[in-house]
Amino acid sequence: MLSRTGRCARQWPPAWSAVNLFVALAVLLAPVLPAADSPTWEQLQAEYAYDPELPLEATADPVQNSDAFTVQRVTFRSTNAETVPALLCKPSNAREPLPCLLFLHGYGGSKEMTRLMALFFCPQGYALLGLDAEWHGERKQAGRELFSADLEATAYAIRQTVVDLRRAVDYLLTRPDIDPNRLGYLGTSMGAILGAIACGLDDRLKASVLIVGGGDFAALARYSEHPAARAIGEGLTKSPELAARVALFDPVNFVAHIAPRPLLMVNGTNDQIVPRRCAQALYDAAGEPKQIIWFEANHTLDTKQIEAVSRVAAWLKDNL
Repeated sequence: MLSRTGRCARQWPPAWSAVNLFVALAVLLAPVLPAADSPTWEQLQAEYAYDPELPLEATADPVQNSDAFTVQRVTFRSTNAETVPALLCKPSNAREPLPCLLFLHGYGGSKEMTRLMALFFCPQGYALLGLDAEWHGERKQAGRELFSADLEATAYAIRQTVVDLRRAVDYLLTRPDIDPNRLGYLGTSMGAILGAIACGLDDRLKASVLIVGGGDFAALARYSEHPAARAIGEGLTKSPELAARVALFDPVNFVAHIAPRPLLMVNGTNDQIVPRRCAQALYDAAGEPKQIIWFEANHTLDTKQIEAVSRVAAWLKDNL
């Protein structure tokens, strides 16, 4: 749970990890706040604008070999003079150029989860590039949490990570071993939430998979059973300006722009962190073609994780 300062006092559930960030922001649009006009698409795009000509200054460590895939630590430069560390996993002895999945982990996780995903997807012929989100993994900073009651800090971290994902696409396009026409996205939990934003903004990502993500902050504030949401909400004041600010980070305002590229969502019917109605809200806001797979499971997908990955792999085979 969170302390009164908004910092994490314990680890969140394992596997896909909890979407604490999204739940925290949910309280900002609770029904006590006056309604605010929805931002225009131009305003949303401007919030995440960056200079694509910014030098990447990429580095690549020696390749490490495992039984089924290789692993290479790479870095590239993003905005605000930040260097983003990432892991590139590639299937061993596969024909290049390879289709590639851009991967983002859940809250409290790191790029190391890319290795776990590589166990499933590299044998299917995919490379994976997974990065550390802002204030996660190698980028962790004392006293800094992507999920916090400090809205300005949270806004910065969300924006930075979304831009980092787009810079990761810039980087992938420089690699001759990666097929530029077969770039997809895979995000779990927080990675699904921020991924809905990034994929809506960047049409170079040709297929999007969002696992245990959701939308509609107001509904999350009312129906999520996570105590962190209400704990942070107690410290907030009523403000239409605040509501308008948070709307810039609600994935329901971005997900429609993934279309006409295909979208797959995977969710649990018993998810108490992102209730079913919130996942449904994100799905309803998306355009066609889209598909949602429901499992009788909680936020970690319980014993359904292997089946979920198999369903995702089958979907990617048809859509990437």
